[in-house]
Amino acid sequence: MARMVYDRYLLDDENLVTISNADTDYLTDTVPASFINPPIKMRFLNTGDLNFEELCLSAVNDDENKISQEDVISMVRGELLGWRLVGAEFSRSGGFSAYYANENPFQTPTQKGKYSYIAAEGISFFFIEYNCLEVELEVDYADGLPARRYIGQVTHDDKTGVNTTIIEFLGKRKIRKIEFSEYESGDERIPGHLCYITEY
Repeated sequence: MARMVYDRYLLDDENLVTISNADTDYLTDTVPASFINPPIKMRFLNTGDLNFEELCLSAVNDDENKISQEDVISMVRGELLGWRLVGAEFSRSGGFSAYYANENPFQTPTQKGKYSYIAAEGISFFFIEYNCLEVELEVDYADGLPARRYIGQVTHDDKTGVNTTIIEFLGKRKIRKIEFSEYESGDERIPGHLCYITEY
């Protein structure tokens, strides 16, 4: 097995790693494929000092929350009818975010008379557990290729701040590991945020 280790400075340090079911730039972007492709599957492997329900309820902004607490739990479990996980991201400053969009988005006419899905109704979650948060994400392909799977772990250390490790799998094979810490930013000479990458 070949193994390569290298460093990269990623420029969008607030959205270092974005995972979507439709190859979008940001977790909150929605396009027609967001509602055609299978939703992202997610399960928590470790929720630290919080139980699953506490983690879910603390992760959604009360101002944005238009659904009941029971529905919040069902949504994160992927069981709430009409809602699907279309985007997730890991940021340098801590935590893990997930975006759920409604399968029946608001369609707005564009200049050419076509319809856009950009105005899809959605709810954002920001999951943070300083003790340890570990999540598994699975993204299926419509063309029958093996799913991509990601295991992300977010921890906190007094010296380095928030530390994130993401391991990417293609089927059962590990293909990439990405590691970064909250305070490892570049400078004027090398802008961006430092990430350590291992490819297998």
